Amino acid sequence: MRREFLMCLAAILLMAGMTNAVVWNSAANPDPNTRQLWHVAENWTTATLPDVQGTATFNVANQPECLVTGIQTVPTKFAMGDGGSATNGTWLKIKNGGNLTLGPTNGWNAVGYNRPATLTVEKGGKVTSQARVMVGRAGVAAGMPSNLIVDGGTFEITTGSLQMSESTGWGQLFVDKGGLVDLKTSNITNSGNKMLIDVRYGKIIANGNRVANYDTWKNSVPAQLVAYGGKGTLVYDYNVTNAGKTTLWAISPMQPAPENGSVVAVPIGLTAPVDLSWKNMDPNKPGDPVYVDVWFGTDPNKLNPLTYTKVVSAQNQTTVQVNAPAVGGITQYYWQVDSYIYGSPTGTPIAGEVFEFSSNDDTPPMVVIDTPDMVTWANQPVQLNATVTDAGTSPVTITWSSDPSGAVFSPNANVEDPIVTVNPATFPTTYVLTCSVKDGFNPTVTNTDTVQVVVYADACAAARRTGAPEIPNSDVDGDCDTDLDDLYLLASDWITDYTILVPTEIP
Repeated sequence: MRREFLMCLAAILLMAGMTNAVVWNSAANPDPNTRQLWHVAENWTTATLPDVQGTATFNVANQPECLVTGIQTVPTKFAMGDGGSATNGTWLKIKNGGNLTLGPTNGWNAVGYNRPATLTVEKGGKVTSQARVMVGRAGVAAGMPSNLIVDGGTFEITTGSLQMSESTGWGQLFVDKGGLVDLKTSNITNSGNKMLIDVRYGKIIANGNRVANYDTWKNSVPAQLVAYGGKGTLVYDYNVTNAGKTTLWAISPMQPAPENGSVVAVPIGLTAPVDLSWKNMDPNKPGDPVYVDVWFGTDPNKLNPLTYTKVVSAQNQTTVQVNAPAVGGITQYYWQVDSYIYGSPTGTPIAGEVFEFSSNDDTPPMVVIDTPDMVTWANQPVQLNATVTDAGTSPVTITWSSDPSGAVFSPNANVEDPIVTVNPATFPTTYVLTCSVKDGFNPTVTNTDTVQVVVYADACAAARRTGAPEIPNSDVDGDCDTDLDDLYLLASDWITDYTILVPTEIP
């Protein structure tokens, strides 16, 4: 009887698990216009969205790529390539405006659990996992790579690590088009199997110091951590770019300037010259010239004649000046260098990567302190006057500071013209007061100006300082006034003659 009870219980639990399984099987959807959309219930085996049922599994072969275009959640289990028949892979893409949140209940989420899978996060899309994520774990996934492609979007893990190539798996991570991998509380791990991390235009931010790990992966054979497919330069630091974190990015082998993704300050108006420069590809035959076509415009698609222009045509050069005005405060621009590496500008060039920058006529604010260097005494206030100029419309942040510290600014240190009061422990003390300004549109650029204030113990000490205007001879007692006390001292020595009469020993 006990055995029969246990078998019945197991059957019930198995049926419950099967009931809760939500599997992507959209090929059965008769409507081809909705067959790729996550949020259409008919694309899932239970006709119930994972948001409701709590799981999402991708393991059926020959299914259309699943697209996330809105806000979706998986409260319980997210597993791409979890068993099933999809030995050739499953695909999920987060589009612009798509936002997928993966819950912590299962303790893990997977891209390629034991079958190959590919998850792509496009620009404007985001994936947030509240548990560790495995990319390329085991089984068939060991023979084919599973891929996490952060193609301009954001992939973040709030709790747990990004586990690459766990068990016998093969995982690959690609970061490009300004993509961000943000590991809030952990980092990337690798069990030593096949792994490739290729960083192009984008960043990986990991918690703690991962420099030694990145060194190991970069120097392994074959390299497991590369930049631009092995042709670029990896850059990473700990506790510099982000406090307490290791930040990793890459420099293109073409070394574009302006730097990819940067903001360029341009004059207000329709004339805004910007210099583009780059390093040409190596020629097929050493010593041959390399000719280039350079495309420039406001659209990454160079084939659109309305938004893209060929500014250099089959020339051997590495610089060009373009006009990049900031229309409405800021404008995004794209440019591409196509190369002829066979010694002549003929045939089909090798298409280069698309670089981008923003032009901005909301230039950083400037400050000039109009107050000259001042002399004061303890607790005697000095009115400060500064002129802050800003061509843009974003809010300006003003911060006054002192070296040494201890100056009191009233009403506070964040107004343009505060009153400053100081009371140092020793006299005289010279304070260097700095006014720093920046705005929200240029948060990394701070401009400053300084003024000195020398503080004496009292007003008389300030008046009799070294280098002060001539002190009256009538102030015999040095108390900064001429009165009867000075007259008394003068009279008491009126007939004193202190001329020495013979050579005198120095005491």
